Amino acid sequence: MSNKNAVFTVPTHPGLYPITISDDTKIRAGQGAEHKGSLFEHEICAGVMQVMNNFIEEAVDEEWLGKIEYDVMGFTDVSPLKMLERLEERSGTLDYVDTI
Repeated sequence: MSNKNAVFTVPTHPGLYPITISDDTKIRAGQGAEHKGSLFEHEICAGVMQVMNNFIEEAVDEEWLGKIEYDVMGFTDVSPLKMLERLEERSGTLDYVDTI
């Protein structure tokens, strides 16, 4: 949820440790710390998204999410937002009997 002004961008993987780092010890330490921080941020976000996917997958019948599930990978490459959007698309015809 947002106030429509704040946008969250999923951090991308920063890649391998940069080979073009500075010869200066202080600058190199800063570059290493920055890379380590970016990697940590990416891993935390990926972990949170995986937990959210697991919660949604456990809470909803398989048939509701079937079209976006991959045969081999399951929901590994599906974002929680995409799962929620799919549920919203499908629930347009949902009535009280379906929720019992």
